Parts: sequence; C-alpha cells; structure tokens
Amino acid sequence: PGIHIVPYNETFNYSRANNLGAEKALGELLLFLNNDIEVLESDWLDELVRWADQPEIGIVGAKLLYPDRTIQ
Repeated sequence: PGIHIVPYNETFNYSRANNLGAEKALGELLLFLNNDIEVLESDWLDELVRWADQPEIGIVGAKLLYPDRTIQ
C-alpha cells in the first residue's frame, strides 16, 4: 500500500493533526491509531474492516480498555 507522510509543523494539536490527515487521505478506509495502544487480538484490523465494509455501517471503532482491563 502507498504510504504518504503529511508534514505538520504547527504547535501540537491532536484534533487538528487528525483532521489534516483525514483531509489528505486517499484510501477507501481511514484508520486513526494512537501510539499508546496495545493490540490484544491478532485479527483486530480484519475485524474492523469486516464491519466497515458493510453498507449500512458508517464508522467502526475498537473497545478501549484501561491498563486494569476495565472499559474506558
């Protein structure tokens, strides 16, 4: 897959950086993945894509857990 790096030289603003990335994205699907995640299931991406590919689904997301495994 093609990967494009989008320069962001402003003061850090999480929402603004994500919006810029979304604006520049060229693909059919877009994934926001933070640098502090821990993957617990090896098929996590396949599962998200499977749901996202259904025509009646507009957005999908993962279950987020705190370090003690309670739901965020």
